[in-house]
Amino acid sequence: MISDIYLKNMTERYKNLEVISCCARHIEHAEKKGAEYGLRSCTYEEMLSDPEIEIIVVLTGVPAHYELIRQALHHGKHVFTEKTMTLTPEQAEELSGLAESRGLYLCSAPETFLGAGIQTARKAIDEGMIGEIYSFHISANRDLDCMAAMAGFLRQPGGGICQDYGVYYLTALCSLFGGVEQVSAVSRNNRPVRVNTYPKSPEFGQTYPYANESQIASVIRMRNGMIGTFALHGDSNFVDLADFVIYGTKGVLKLGDANRFGGDITFIPTMYGIEKDKEIYVLPPVSPFTENSRGIGVAEMADAIMKGRRSRLDHRFAYHVFETIDAINRCGEAGGSNQISSPCERPRAFANPEEWEDITGEK
Repeated sequence: MISDIYLKNMTERYKNLEVISCCARHIEHAEKKGAEYGLRSCTYEEMLSDPEIEIIVVLTGVPAHYELIRQALHHGKHVFTEKTMTLTPEQAEELSGLAESRGLYLCSAPETFLGAGIQTARKAIDEGMIGEIYSFHISANRDLDCMAAMAGFLRQPGGGICQDYGVYYLTALCSLFGGVEQVSAVSRNNRPVRVNTYPKSPEFGQTYPYANESQIASVIRMRNGMIGTFALHGDSNFVDLADFVIYGTKGVLKLGDANRFGGDITFIPTMYGIEKDKEIYVLPPVSPFTENSRGIGVAEMADAIMKGRRSRLDHRFAYHVFETIDAINRCGEAGGSNQISSPCERPRAFANPEEWEDITGEK
């Protein structure tokens, strides 16, 4: 479902990539995409044995990730995968070890934190615009009746509101402030049996089972001492109406939807008493990546490979976010709180025009 924007950007926008071939479970789908984007269509086995190909980009549903990534690493290919890396942290840990033992890059979406929105907030935070930061609040919504009717993979393991959608916000949060220390949460599946509400679906009006979490509410403690709330609502408005707020001693930052690359970043300065003369304003974006820039993670990864540096989407960072998601879901089922043990290195800011030029070829 997401392949078109990846293929369009990787073939047209990111000049450090050369897309060679594509494959799919059903070869006719690969042939259609190959014809549309001027690519060879092939089987996965043919792709893995092609010596020209250095990076495999996995855009399947989560249940297929583990085996596809494992095969690619065994064939000596670097891998970029859509989120989340695998179904379980144990699988992700195994693949991370395999990548490191073979000297290969393994990177994982979401890549949206590289966009202008989160990076503009990162610059404001790093420059001290809102002072000392003690807390945050994240609340976001979806309509899973409609989403799961349109996208069958959301009914599969890994398609719950926290793993499929919350990953964007937790990735953005860790990119801004580093690792998570502890989580507690409650969760529930509001409607284990749902009605297909998508008129174009052949199952329209029929019921189907939905086994994943559709609502979570969590309290998160970061390793830097910040605490905040994280709530996801899967039985609400189809249009995402995200609330992502960071509270500092000098003011507040209101961020946009972490599932998007752009969005306004609003600065609300601290006002004392009846003081009303301070201006509330939208910060100028720090980069040109304001529209749907999917594929930028693959381009950033390729740049890292060529320069011999660590990618910002490195598997260790992705694993930490995934461990946090898993801990929230386990708390939601059993109660209590869970510690997050994996290391987390905050990715470097992505606000250097020279790096953009290396990726896009644009000054």
